[in-house]
Amino acid sequence: ILDISKIEAGKLHTVNQLFNIRQTISDILSIYASEAESKSILLADAISSDVPAMIESDQKRLKQILMNLINNALKFTEKGSIVVSVKTVHQSCLKFEIQDTGRGISPEEAKQIFIPFSQSKMEDMEKGTGLGLVVCQKLSTLLGGEIGATPRPDGGSNFWFTIRPQYVLKQTQRRMNLSSYEAVILSNCDEFRKIIATQLQVRNISSQGLSLREFLQQDPQQDTMILGGQTTHNKFAVIDDKNLSLQTIAQIEEHMHKSDTPANFPVIYYSNKGTWRRGIRGKIPFHGPELLANCAQLWGEKPTFHNRLDLDSHLEKLSLEELKDKKFLIVDDDPINRKILVRMLNQSGLQSEQATNGKEALHKLSPDHSFAAVFMDCSMPIMDGYQATHKIREQGDMVTIVALTAHAFEEDRRKCLEAGMDLFVSKPVRSEDVQDTLEKVISLKRKSVA
Repeated sequence: ILDISKIEAGKLHTVNQLFNIRQTISDILSIYASEAESKSILLADAISSDVPAMIESDQKRLKQILMNLINNALKFTEKGSIVVSVKTVHQSCLKFEIQDTGRGISPEEAKQIFIPFSQSKMEDMEKGTGLGLVVCQKLSTLLGGEIGATPRPDGGSNFWFTIRPQYVLKQTQRRMNLSSYEAVILSNCDEFRKIIATQLQVRNISSQGLSLREFLQQDPQQDTMILGGQTTHNKFAVIDDKNLSLQTIAQIEEHMHKSDTPANFPVIYYSNKGTWRRGIRGKIPFHGPELLANCAQLWGEKPTFHNRLDLDSHLEKLSLEELKDKKFLIVDDDPINRKILVRMLNQSGLQSEQATNGKEALHKLSPDHSFAAVFMDCSMPIMDGYQATHKIREQGDMVTIVALTAHAFEEDRRKCLEAGMDLFVSKPVRSEDVQDTLEKVISLKRKSVA
């Protein structure tokens, strides 16, 4: 309600900054990954190759729209998929679409759903004012675009909106050629095969899809023709990991062995939370900006680019010298926590100031302050971190704010981002967390490319 009243009164203005659109979407999807996984819903992106590497717009407001629409899609989708796609339309105008396989929306509902205090049948399960979509409509207009919703022919809904960035930085040409790579997509879900094929296609990777059930039932010699056998080169498999038991995975591995597939044949088991491949411990992200690096990693290669800024956010690690003339503001009511952070920053040769609550922090953040970032505790007396962040953003200050919280659940991270915070660090804070955060602070502050 506050955002709507501000927009209508002409008091809400955009605060533009240069940012990587692919990384932004990847970060948002990671927030909802656990919830999607718990409902066995495929959550993925499909970003066209014509989308610029960097855009100048209000990143906070864009995130607000995307998170609201994705949250709605998850609320009303019980099975299937949710895909966030982006493409360029009308000369640098970007169109975002959130397509789901939920209960759908009728043309009549689509006309009413962006009107304040109106309720569609979609919201019968969970009553509310319906203001979230109205805020999205106002914000899309603020960003120079429009918003709408249409039913999908095969069921589900398609919510879309456009924005018009102030500036776009076109992608750099990759030196690494992925057109020689080929993927085999194995899943019993047609939608999964289609989505993954689209993700690979925009990166010039060809693919063919096959039902996992069919793959396991047919003669291994037929699979040899599909997978390439011992002669395979630059070929890999992407397997839908959703609801796969260890027994099924063992059957897949045995079947590949019988089909004369080499032991080092790359296999990616895809899930929303991350992916893992045979021969690699742990999980590596597959969607969004990480896909290019992981495809290269399958053959032990490293992607190289013409300059330090590339399409998929592989930024060179920058020297902390860039922050030497800046200070960091540490806001925490616990003196021990402040002391630990001060010591960690000092070890990197960085200076800091302290505040014990949000109100003190606001006093220190004068219009001409030189803080590189604020480490903001979420739970404090007098004024907590969420309230302080809201007031900081109201003043138009886009200083990087790093949330400090003892709660590491996805909903906590989501709450921090919705409040306007940029980064998230769980307590107890570790030295490696601080170093990683400092690198992200530098990346966020970069406005140009060498």
